Amino acid sequence: MVGVAASGNLPTVSDLLDRAREIRFELGSSSLVESALPFLDALAAALSRESNVSLEIVSHTPASGDAKKDLILSRRRAEAVKLRLVGQGVASDRLVAVGRGSEDPIAPNITRTGRARNDRVELHRSSGRPNP
Repeated sequence: MVGVAASGNLPTVSDLLDRAREIRFELGSSSLVESALPFLDALAAALSRESNVSLEIVSHTPASGDAKKDLILSRRRAEAVKLRLVGQGVASDRLVAVGRGSEDPIAPNITRTGRARNDRVELHRSSGRPNP
Protein backbone atom coordinates (compact mmCIF):
# COMPACT_ATOMS: atom_id res chain seq x y z
CA MET A 1 0.00 0.00 0.00
CA VAL A 2 1.23 3.46 -0.84
CA GLY A 3 1.62 5.63 2.23
CA VAL A 4 3.18 8.90 3.13
CA ALA A 5 6.85 9.66 2.60
CA ALA A 6 9.27 9.13 5.48
CA SER A 7 9.07 12.83 6.36
CA GLY A 8 5.31 12.51 7.01
CA ASN A 9 4.42 14.43 3.86
CA LEU A 10 2.63 13.08 0.84
CA PRO A 11 4.97 11.19 -1.49
CA THR A 12 6.56 13.11 -4.35
CA VAL A 13 7.00 11.86 -7.89
CA SER A 14 10.68 11.26 -7.06
CA ASP A 15 9.67 9.16 -4.04
CA LEU A 16 7.55 6.94 -6.29
CA LEU A 17 9.75 6.49 -9.38
CA ASP A 18 11.79 3.66 -7.88
CA ARG A 19 8.64 1.80 -6.89
CA ALA A 20 7.48 1.15 -10.46
CA ARG A 21 7.79 -2.61 -9.77
CA GLU A 22 4.41 -2.24 -8.08
CA ILE A 23 2.90 -1.86 -11.55
CA ARG A 24 1.84 -5.39 -12.52
CA PHE A 25 -0.43 -6.89 -15.16
CA GLU A 26 -2.51 -9.99 -15.60
CA LEU A 27 -0.38 -12.76 -17.15
CA GLY A 28 0.12 -12.17 -20.88
CA SER A 29 -2.25 -9.20 -20.78
CA SER A 30 -2.26 -5.41 -20.61
CA SER A 31 -4.87 -5.47 -17.84
CA LEU A 32 -3.54 -3.99 -14.63
CA VAL A 33 -3.84 -6.14 -11.53
CA GLU A 34 -5.94 -4.67 -8.73
CA SER A 35 -2.91 -4.35 -6.41
CA ALA A 36 -1.23 -1.92 -8.85
CA LEU A 37 -4.04 0.63 -8.67
CA PRO A 38 -3.22 2.27 -5.30
CA PHE A 39 0.34 2.88 -6.47
CA LEU A 40 -0.82 4.40 -9.76
CA ASP A 41 -3.38 6.55 -7.94
CA ALA A 42 -0.67 7.84 -5.59
CA LEU A 43 1.55 8.56 -8.60
CA ALA A 44 -1.30 10.45 -10.29
CA ALA A 45 -1.84 12.50 -7.13
CA ALA A 46 1.88 13.32 -6.93
CA LEU A 47 1.89 14.30 -10.61
CA SER A 48 -1.11 16.54 -9.98
CA ARG A 49 0.76 18.29 -7.17
CA GLU A 50 3.91 18.60 -9.32
CA SER A 51 2.47 19.96 -12.55
CA ASN A 52 5.93 20.69 -13.98
CA VAL A 53 6.89 16.98 -14.06
CA SER A 54 6.45 14.84 -17.16
CA LEU A 55 7.04 11.09 -17.29
CA GLU A 56 8.14 8.48 -19.77
CA ILE A 57 6.45 5.14 -19.07
CA VAL A 58 8.59 2.32 -20.46
CA SER A 59 7.23 -1.21 -20.49
CA HIS A 60 9.35 -4.33 -21.00
CA THR A 61 8.39 -7.98 -21.43
CA PRO A 62 10.35 -11.20 -21.08
CA ALA A 63 11.21 -12.92 -24.36
CA SER A 64 8.35 -15.15 -25.47
CA GLY A 65 9.96 -16.27 -28.72
CA ASP A 66 7.91 -13.79 -30.76
CA ALA A 67 9.60 -10.37 -30.63
CA LYS A 68 6.74 -8.64 -32.47
CA LYS A 69 4.18 -10.01 -29.99
CA ASP A 70 6.38 -8.92 -27.06
CA LEU A 71 6.66 -5.40 -28.51
CA ILE A 72 2.91 -5.09 -29.04
CA LEU A 73 2.16 -6.29 -25.50
CA SER A 74 4.68 -3.90 -23.98
CA ARG A 75 3.20 -0.96 -25.91
CA ARG A 76 -0.29 -1.87 -24.72
CA ARG A 77 0.91 -2.12 -21.14
CA ALA A 78 2.61 1.28 -21.26
CA GLU A 79 -0.60 2.74 -22.71
CA ALA A 80 -2.66 1.08 -19.96
CA VAL A 81 -0.53 2.80 -17.32
CA LYS A 82 -0.85 6.13 -19.15
CA LEU A 83 -4.63 5.72 -19.44
CA ARG A 84 -4.93 5.02 -15.71
CA LEU A 85 -2.95 8.17 -14.88
CA VAL A 86 -4.95 10.28 -17.36
CA GLY A 87 -8.14 8.86 -15.86
CA GLN A 88 -6.95 10.16 -12.50
CA GLY A 89 -6.53 13.68 -13.88
CA VAL A 90 -2.96 13.80 -15.23
CA ALA A 91 -2.74 15.67 -18.56
CA SER A 92 -2.04 13.27 -21.40
CA ASP A 93 0.63 15.54 -22.89
CA ARG A 94 2.76 15.06 -19.75
CA LEU A 95 3.06 11.31 -20.35
CA VAL A 96 4.81 9.30 -23.03
CA ALA A 97 4.10 5.57 -23.25
CA VAL A 98 6.88 3.46 -24.74
CA GLY A 99 6.95 -0.27 -25.35
CA ARG A 100 10.36 -1.91 -25.63
CA GLY A 101 9.25 -5.53 -25.83
CA SER A 102 11.98 -7.96 -24.87
CA GLU A 103 14.88 -5.98 -26.34
CA ASP A 104 16.37 -4.70 -23.05
CA PRO A 105 16.49 -7.62 -20.60
CA ILE A 106 18.02 -7.08 -17.17
CA ALA A 107 18.24 -10.83 -16.45
CA PRO A 108 18.50 -14.05 -18.47
CA ASN A 109 15.14 -15.23 -19.82
CA ILE A 110 16.01 -18.88 -19.17
CA THR A 111 14.64 -18.97 -15.62
CA ARG A 112 11.27 -18.01 -14.15
CA THR A 113 13.04 -15.50 -11.89
CA GLY A 114 14.85 -13.92 -14.84
CA ARG A 115 11.65 -13.66 -16.87
CA ALA A 116 9.87 -12.07 -13.90
CA ARG A 117 12.63 -9.45 -13.59
CA ASN A 118 12.40 -8.66 -17.30
CA ASP A 119 8.62 -8.22 -17.10
CA ARG A 120 8.65 -4.66 -15.78
CA VAL A 121 7.64 -1.03 -16.15
CA GLU A 122 10.15 1.75 -15.68
CA LEU A 123 9.21 5.35 -14.96
CA HIS A 124 11.57 8.11 -16.05
CA ARG A 125 11.25 11.81 -15.37
CA SER A 126 11.16 13.75 -18.66
CA SER A 127 12.56 17.22 -19.09
CA GLY A 128 9.66 19.46 -20.00
CA ARG A 129 6.46 18.40 -21.69
CA PRO A 130 6.83 15.64 -24.26
CA ASN A 131 5.77 16.20 -27.85
CA PRO A 132 2.29 14.86 -28.67
